[in-house]
Amino acid sequence: MPQRLQASRAPGRAAAPAPRRQAGRLAWVLLGVAVVLMASGLVLAFTGGETWNAKFATMPVALTFALVGALIAARTGNRLGWLFLAAGLVHVRRCPGGGGRLRRRPPQ
Repeated sequence: MPQRLQASRAPGRAAAPAPRRQAGRLAWVLLGVAVVLMASGLVLAFTGGETWNAKFATMPVALTFALVGALIAARTGNRLGWLFLAAGLVHVRRCPGGGGRLRRRPPQ
């Protein structure tokens, strides 16, 4: 019967597998990307002449989806968390201002 080798750990502390920790970091980085895209989209939208309308009301929903997805993906690694995070990122890109996408003004 082969013997199993165990990695040494500090007493009372379980080591998380490296891929899970990296996936958790990736989830938080993607949430940060969503927040930066949302903020830059708001700045570009308002400096570009767009007014507050119903399109902007969905921005908190996009950030909530991304936040819930990051929490689930970082803590459990569940696929549903990654889907929520992806939905939040896609919605952030589609919001007014485009999360960094410049728009042309119509000719006057």
